[in-house]
Amino acid sequence: MRTVLITGASGGIGQAIARRFGEEGYRVILHYNKSKKAIDGLFEELKEANVEVLAFGCDLLDADSIDHFVKRLETEKVHVDVLVNNAGIKEDGLITEMDDAVFEKVMRVNVDGAWKLTKRIVPMMQAKGEGRIINITSGVSKDGRAMQTNYAASKAALDNLTRSLARELGQYGITVN
Repeated sequence: MRTVLITGASGGIGQAIARRFGEEGYRVILHYNKSKKAIDGLFEELKEANVEVLAFGCDLLDADSIDHFVKRLETEKVHVDVLVNNAGIKEDGLITEMDDAVFEKVMRVNVDGAWKLTKRIVPMMQAKGEGRIINITSGVSKDGRAMQTNYAASKAALDNLTRSLARELGQYGITVN
């Protein structure tokens, strides 16, 4: 059975992605950050639809948390075939009023989190000689938007991370889109 790991599974896009992969016969791993309650309904819905589903909490900003998460997957002999980096945040504001910490937080969640988890999942995919990585970005990465400088910059960075990883990992049978 093929397995998909979806970060940010508690939000609307993450839930839709989880449902679709479940319909296609995948084992679905739902990632959440702090509160499992945020995905309990989706977890039960998928189980009722006879989807094999797991839920794991992990702070994507904390390398130790990610390491623990990946080790737990390995201990339970769960191989990730598809990684969907969906977790993200948006905190809008005028550049003149936006605190530096808000800008940095959006960049860390939207870019660093995807990079850190991908870095730790890729060896699983390399060992198998195949894998799929899907990074959820936004049209705002190309067009920009007033009051979303942090979000647009983070999604543009994720776009370029995606293109670079596609070139780097293709030789291992791993596609990145």
